[in-house]
Amino acid sequence: MIDPVGVARFARYAAPPNRRGYCGPSGFETAASSLAEHAEVRRSAREFIGAYPYLELLAGAAGLADPLADPVVEAYWIGNPVATRVAVGDLGRSLSDRFRLRAGDAWSRLELAVPQAVCNHAFHVLVVSPWVGLMRDGVVDEPLAIVDDCRVSWGTVREVGVDSAIVDRTPLVWSEGRLVTGEQRSIAVSTAIPVEVGDTVAIHWGSVCDVLTSQQLAWLRHVTASQLALADALGRPD
Repeated sequence: MIDPVGVARFARYAAPPNRRGYCGPSGFETAASSLAEHAEVRRSAREFIGAYPYLELLAGAAGLADPLADPVVEAYWIGNPVATRVAVGDLGRSLSDRFRLRAGDAWSRLELAVPQAVCNHAFHVLVVSPWVGLMRDGVVDEPLAIVDDCRVSWGTVREVGVDSAIVDRTPLVWSEGRLVTGEQRSIAVSTAIPVEVGDTVAIHWGSVCDVLTSQQLAWLRHVTASQLALADALGRPD
């Protein structure tokens, strides 16, 4: 049975990078624009080769058959208790199958990260992807911009426009060889969902994807902080 809530949530988070050509198949945004196209979104989701294996792991840990069940999708993009239930061995094997050859010499550090990993998008962006490593090597500006847009962040709505909003959001910055939080600032974002002044929202690639409950915000803060700390630990000299 299709979970329309989970499918719709997946589509909201997956569409912004997809329209930039980063993730998933061509044509996904067209399917995702209509919630009637649940079957097409489900088919296309399997082609998000970064996200979908994590969703499969999370579904197994939750005892659910559907990787697009809403608790699974929420665990991946925002965080919830399901994200902590994936067995270390299962996560390690999945990462090894997908990234050992591509990571090359960096694999040994990634392998060390697995016991402290949270099976969540923050782990993939901050630890698995090569961007933080490039920053350590001195290539900062473009990798920093990608990481800050790609991670799921949060902000408070200050103004609401037509399909847009102004939110107060805290960016990531590169400081003294570390990726840390910077000073809060106001930015313009797009939104395809209704928002109100004062709402706390989840933001992915400049688009509002959810209005967060206090519990969801707490989880998003937790997974972000823990995986930032893990990325920092991996960058320290042996």
